[in-house]
Amino acid sequence: MSLLTPELRDKAELLRDHCKGRGFTLGISTTVRGPDVQARLWCRSLTPEDVARRRGFIASAAPRIAALLKPEYSALGPRMTAHLPGQSWHQLGEALDVYADLGGKAIWNGSIAHAVAEECKIVGLFHSFNEKAWEPRSRHWHVQLRRYETPFHVKGLFDSWRDAERAMLERFDLTSVDEAPSS
Repeated sequence: MSLLTPELRDKAELLRDHCKGRGFTLGISTTVRGPDVQARLWCRSLTPEDVARRRGFIASAAPRIAALLKPEYSALGPRMTAHLPGQSWHQLGEALDVYADLGGKAIWNGSIAHAVAEECKIVGLFHSFNEKAWEPRSRHWHVQLRRYETPFHVKGLFDSWRDAERAMLERFDLTSVDEAPSS
């Protein structure tokens, strides 16, 4: 929680209090997620060819981000995120993934997810279940500070892949990541 922006941290604590009032504990499974983990989650549901294609697309503008997209991370399981490193609010400390702890059992979806989504509206947070424009809408556990799906949707924040890579280099140690060759 300490890695989140102060505004999100405060609202997350308020959200926890609201959920407690509804009879369950709100657990937090993920706060800040580095670009390397984001890359692994993004690649996992794609084919090696899809990963290589996207890597080639962004390599000239963001070679270090592109280098994180590895075919060996592909075809490992179901989709976990629609966003590449730099496209997720997790990398900026403005998102978290939550679950409901009901008697020691983690609940990720169903009516309890609806309750969390309702409480998010009350405390001024955005829950993936409420935002019809976000993809995939089945992420019943994602909560973030801003309505915009990705930082790329905020004019002046990340206007290019080069901007995203610059921000990732400022926030995370990517010195061990070799630049991806341009295609």
